[in-house]
Amino acid sequence: KKEDEAKPLGPVKKKNDYETAEEHFEDKDWQKAIVGYQNYREKNPKGTFYASATYKIGICFHELGMLTEAKAFFDELIDRYPKSKEASKAK
Repeated sequence: KKEDEAKPLGPVKKKNDYETAEEHFEDKDWQKAIVGYQNYREKNPKGTFYASATYKIGICFHELGMLTEAKAFFDELIDRYPKSKEASKAK
């Protein structure tokens, strides 16, 4: 029942996709992290954390043993952000 749900007190800052993905990443919930980072990338193609999200998707796929997928994200990162610290880690 909807009326039984607890109402938050005061304004609650809603986490963005990147922050949510970071929590899943910390919890090693790789699949949920990938979804969060992908959502962030789709909504923020020029976002501050785009390179980081791309790198972390690669890490998640690597952790899942999906090395071909991981490499695709690392390659994208190196192509798009060759001077970023994430790109040097991806190499």
